[in-house]
Amino acid sequence: MYFIISLITTLILGSVIHELIHRFSWAFFGHKPLNAIKFGFQWQTLTPYAHCHEPTGVQAYRLGGIMPLVVLGILPSLIGIGAGNGWIMFFGFLFTVAVGGDLLVLWLIRDVRPGQLVEDHPTQVGCYLIGTQTEKQASTRLTKRVVPSGGGDSPRYNGFMLHPGSVPF
Repeated sequence: MYFIISLITTLILGSVIHELIHRFSWAFFGHKPLNAIKFGFQWQTLTPYAHCHEPTGVQAYRLGGIMPLVVLGILPSLIGIGAGNGWIMFFGFLFTVAVGGDLLVLWLIRDVRPGQLVEDHPTQVGCYLIGTQTEKQASTRLTKRVVPSGGGDSPRYNGFMLHPGSVPF
């Protein structure tokens, strides 16, 4: 019983910390104020979330997307292995697996070139490719590779979304 309560507590607290890492990473690497990154809780799926509602460079988005893996997954796993502590290693393994959705988004935007802007989708896993910093200044939009994003999204965006049938592998 103690193990189950500990596991549930670890998952809940770890999920909140995971999203806070996204928030602070996007703010730091994207040079955004913290109020540009919304932190909340989605009751339908019982999950916390972080959402950057301003366009940011794809490199900053990638760094913010990978940081929970580094901080909660890889580092604790290595510390646990080095210290011979199975519990810490298990924690790291658990949160390495937990970043699967983040890794899938990073995979979807793997061909997006540095300097291009992305905007986090407000309600679903994924992002919009909206152009480059130069194009944004010229008020034009980038129209390259499109991954179908389902109905209802604005036609001016190329959506990199995780919907059934949208993953290119």
